[in-house]
Amino acid sequence: MFTLLKEKWGADLNSLISKKIVLVPGDISYDDDLGVKDSNLREEIWSQLDVVVNLAATTNFDER
Repeated sequence: MFTLLKEKWGADLNSLISKKIVLVPGDISYDDDLGVKDSNLREEIWSQLDVVVNLAATTNFDER
């Protein structure tokens, strides 16, 4: 996917991504409120949200 985007947008891809993507730390699995306690932020997210991408990883380096 990123190869196609790089071909289309070239050097402007980073700028496009920076304008379109906002990282919000939290755990969306906690409740219907996306795990966001700030009600103003939550309402802003819901009003502008198109897609949720949940990126998860473990920090337990002993895990298999």
